[in-house]
Parts: sequence; structure tokens; C-alpha cells
Amino acid sequence: MMLNILISFVQYEREIIAALGDVSGLWEFLIPAARYGLLHLVIGSIVVSPDKIKLVLRVEGLKRI
Repeated sequence: MMLNILISFVQYEREIIAALGDVSGLWEFLIPAARYGLLHLVIGSIVVSPDKIKLVLRVEGLKRI
């Protein structure tokens, strides 16, 4: 059971890295509204604490890129 969870996490991590790698070259050419839309698609939430920042990504949004 734990091994299946770990394998699933690694697969999602690879998908996230691949999706972000494909988009990084386009960022400088996007207009601000397109950048906003892209960020809104992939960021689920941001929680700011005094000692850390937690960024939750939307895996489904990353798959749509």
C-alpha cells in the first residue's frame, strides 16, 4: 500500500516537472493576462506563515497545459 502511494507521488512529481519545463521558455512572451491565467490554472492555494510559504499545485491544471 505505502509503495503504491510512493510510486504515485513520483509519477505526479515527474508530470509536474515536465509541465513546468515546457512552459518556462514561453513565459517571457506571454502577456500579463495570459500569465495570470496560467498561474491561476496551476496554483491551488498559497499559505504564508511567519517561517514558511506553502504552495499547493493543481495537478489537473498542470495536465491541461
